[in-house]
Amino acid sequence: MLARGLIIDSISKDPLPRANIIITDKEGNVIDKNKKSTSNDEGMFTIDVFPADYITISYIGYKNKIVSVKDFSSDVVVIEMTYLKHKERKTDLFKDGREEHDGALVNKPIKWYYWVAFGLLGYYAIKKLKIIK
Repeated sequence: MLARGLIIDSISKDPLPRANIIITDKEGNVIDKNKKSTSNDEGMFTIDVFPADYITISYIGYKNKIVSVKDFSSDVVVIEMTYLKHKERKTDLFKDGREEHDGALVNKPIKWYYWVAFGLLGYYAIKKLKIIK
């Protein structure tokens, strides 16, 4: 049986290109290491499976999804993947001003005294190279 699917983001509904598809059991244990597939640039994939098989779809930054091949029909099955950081970003502030967060990158402005230090350092380097007299 040939299983065909479209892998998309669960919220934005954008296709997920180059997702990995492998044949597994219902717990996600790999059955055949040689039978695997990758979604194309539009998020579409095809893989040859048996009706009793399961497939596990993995994509960087997303929760793995195990799907029964019984759910597939002759049409393309749309599979929604959940991004691991879709929940609200939690940031807690300690009493001393430090932040604790869930691992998401946090943009912070550069403090004014760093800019002064960069300027003085740059001026000193240019002076040593004798560009400024």
